[in-house]
Amino acid sequence: MATDPLDGSNLGAVISGDKTTQIVYTDDDATSACEGAATAAFTALLIGKVDGDEMFTMMTNAGCGTQPLPFHGLVILWSLDDGGNANPADDVLTNSFGEEYTRAD
Repeated sequence: MATDPLDGSNLGAVISGDKTTQIVYTDDDATSACEGAATAAFTALLIGKVDGDEMFTMMTNAGCGTQPLPFHGLVILWSLDDGGNANPADDVLTNSFGEEYTRAD
């Protein structure tokens, strides 16, 4: 979970996989990306590869509600800071947009 540093909306990134990943990326009020759409609820699917503490992802589809957006191929880099310990609750995942994600409770 994260808070969008630009507009304060709620962000989510549900990640599955190990070395090859899928991310369901959500923004409950994507004011810029969904400008002019019937809803500002943004959802995207990203496919990626993990290399050490970094994950390289590419957006395969995106939309605001049922309205598709032309973000196919957008590359997003994610970096993991594990806090220097073995406690996953301290992990912070940051993407190339500057969004900082922590684990949901």
